[in-house]
Amino acid sequence: MRKEWLLAMCAAAMMASCAKDKTVALDNGANDTPEEILLGAGQYLSAEVEEGQPMKAASRGIGSVGDLAATNNWNGETVYVYGIVPALTGDARFAINGEQAKAPAADAVAVAATSTLAWATANKHFYYDGNNLYDFYGCHVDDAAEATAMKIPTRTDLATNGFSVPVEINGTQDLMVAVPNKESDRTATGVDSEVTDVNNLYSAWSSRRGVVPNLVFKHVLTRLTFQAKCGNATAYETGKEVYITSVQVKSVKNKGTLTIIPTDGNQQGFTASAVDTDVIDFSLMKAPSAPDTSKELETFEKVEIEGTKDDDFAQIGVPMMLVPGTEYEIVISTEQDADGSGNIDANERGSITQKITVKDNSFEAGKNYNVNITVYGLEEIEIKASLTAWEDGGDITIDPDEINPPTPDVP
Repeated sequence: MRKEWLLAMCAAAMMASCAKDKTVALDNGANDTPEEILLGAGQYLSAEVEEGQPMKAASRGIGSVGDLAATNNWNGETVYVYGIVPALTGDARFAINGEQAKAPAADAVAVAATSTLAWATANKHFYYDGNNLYDFYGCHVDDAAEATAMKIPTRTDLATNGFSVPVEINGTQDLMVAVPNKESDRTATGVDSEVTDVNNLYSAWSSRRGVVPNLVFKHVLTRLTFQAKCGNATAYETGKEVYITSVQVKSVKNKGTLTIIPTDGNQQGFTASAVDTDVIDFSLMKAPSAPDTSKELETFEKVEIEGTKDDDFAQIGVPMMLVPGTEYEIVISTEQDADGSGNIDANERGSITQKITVKDNSFEAGKNYNVNITVYGLEEIEIKASLTAWEDGGDITIDPDEINPPTPDVP
């Protein structure tokens, strides 16, 4: 089963006195009480795949959002939300323009779809406007884009140009884009049977009938998770353990464009830069040492490869997000105190370069791939010498008289 991230744009609870409108002649509700647009967070369960597993779904980013199994949870990440009113003209169309909202903390994710998600700005409120229909979009960029770039510029023609932002990544940012699934929202539990047409979504009218616009967040990058184990006995011998000191993915694209509001010819998603020099080496990072203080990932420190060759692979570092491609060049550096001296010299350090591919010829956006590394300890070179006895090959006589017998005198 695949999991996808959702943000629920939840309508406030209905007052008992609210009338059930018979038409879509919208108003501001009973007693002119407007419908507030509240943000919440939740999850839908759909398909899950093992091979190239779909990810269920911030200087340095905060890393991957969510995971592969039941722990597919938000952890207080910042997302950007857009509420567009197509019927209006000018900048009035941008009812919600790149507003920041906070996802629930990890310990609060056992939440229903109606759980409130806080706006980053205190006391911020947005309301449905009269009869207007709204389109909702969202994204998560971590620190890959400047906050000022997340606002739709004045006089932007969304129908023609949509809205995109330039991004720059280094392997620590999990880029995501989002739109609601109208049919799923229309048929969700608790929605009034009167809501029969998705063309009436989203509005004050549909909100009063229990429709919640759930923003489905999808990952647009490929994720690599690095795992390692020992391959021979000398790799885990006490006092001679092997360490992985670094992992790099060489020369990968680090710049591109994230399309948040699409057009007919430009879908939501990530487009890598076409400039050949827009590449860097991505380095494996580790989780923050004090996550309560900072969620920023930290520089990878060497890690001992534990266990035996018969053990399962164990994850090292944190997952890395990259532009989808057909192959990646991986450089893995290791060291080992092979002689047990307590010092590691140049001969006990090394690296291996390996290109990785997948059987379907391309790494896909939104999928996780485990890179399993088997590490072998240094084997000491032992050379033995065996002495073979000489065999008698016979005598060789060297006698000048025999070689050059005298020549008799001739008178």
